[in-house]
Amino acid sequence: MAQTIKEERLRWVIPIVSGEMRLVDVAKVCPHSKRSLERWLSAYKRDGEDTLEPKATIPKTSPNETPIWIKERVITKRKETKLCALKLHWRLAKEGLVVPVRTIGKIIKQEGLTRKYRVKKMKYKYIRAERQPGEIVEIDVKYVPGSIANKRYFQYTAIDVASRWRHLEIFSEQTNHHAVAFLGIIMDKFEHPIQAIKTDNHATFTNRYNGSYKREDLSPRQFHALDRFCAKHNIVHYLIDPGKPAQNGTVERSHREDQEKFYNQNKFRNIKDLRKKIRVWNTYYNNLEHCGLGGKTPNEFLADYKLLNRQMSLPKTIAEYSESYFFLPSPGRDPGTWSTAIASLENPPDFNISITCTTRPCCTELSALIITIEFLSSIPCNLVGRSSILIF
Repeated sequence: MAQTIKEERLRWVIPIVSGEMRLVDVAKVCPHSKRSLERWLSAYKRDGEDTLEPKATIPKTSPNETPIWIKERVITKRKETKLCALKLHWRLAKEGLVVPVRTIGKIIKQEGLTRKYRVKKMKYKYIRAERQPGEIVEIDVKYVPGSIANKRYFQYTAIDVASRWRHLEIFSEQTNHHAVAFLGIIMDKFEHPIQAIKTDNHATFTNRYNGSYKREDLSPRQFHALDRFCAKHNIVHYLIDPGKPAQNGTVERSHREDQEKFYNQNKFRNIKDLRKKIRVWNTYYNNLEHCGLGGKTPNEFLADYKLLNRQMSLPKTIAEYSESYFFLPSPGRDPGTWSTAIASLENPPDFNISITCTTRPCCTELSALIITIEFLSSIPCNLVGRSSILIF
């Protein structure tokens, strides 16, 4: 491999001079033009290989160069006044010296007297919108690369934007029916209610951009099957702008992960093998740490969210008993009568009630009534243990 221009030129000239190849044959494979080969060959025969050394094209003399005394005058004015090139042009013109503005600008720049503009580096602080699981679920379809048993398959993907939890299904067709069926599967698999979904504008998800379904006012003749299903289950269906896949970026990013780390590294014997491996891969993905989750996995994020947002609410039967019967008796009334009254109530089967009455040290009046509710495991709100309510 030639290291210099001279070596490169000799590499093509020497075979011609030695008679190994003809010039026309060399010109067919040479990246340089035939005219250049002829010029190099002529120079080599005339003055030897030194003539193949490239020469500088800068002119040795510059008759139109700005005189040194004008340059010094411009530099001096610039240092004294700090004026720009245009204002220096005007100032020098008043003194009887006409110098073009572009010439003054070049002189200032060559001397390093231009203002060093401090380009402020914009630092954007991205604020991530805090979303709840199920608030937005992005759905898209990816073509399974290649064919399996001479048949094409499609990967339906749904990913929760908040937790990055996702689910994959393989279908043999890309139709409205499969889109609705896939959303139903997601609603069963995902433990949180789905409030909204976001898709692209493919006919699988919408007919808004399908001309055959539109009236003259550009409204669809009938609602898409997926839209009807979403309306039935109170799910909002968002559509991205046409030609803007970045607006569905979460699911598109997961598709790139599928391509690079799953499809490029696996081969499938049949559809059963594909579905088995895709389930294993999806389980691995849901237990993989994500930068967007601060190092948590989607399953860990959902577990933490469930732990922090658990609604510690009492069952309805306990709330009714609390409102109706748990109150402070009037002064002078025998506390034992209240114990008898509450104990005689028909206790619900899901919890037991015990009553403790306390009195003030200086009098016999009842000052507080402590009702202890012992929760049993059969309560649907998962409150198992012992809780005390103090009523003053």
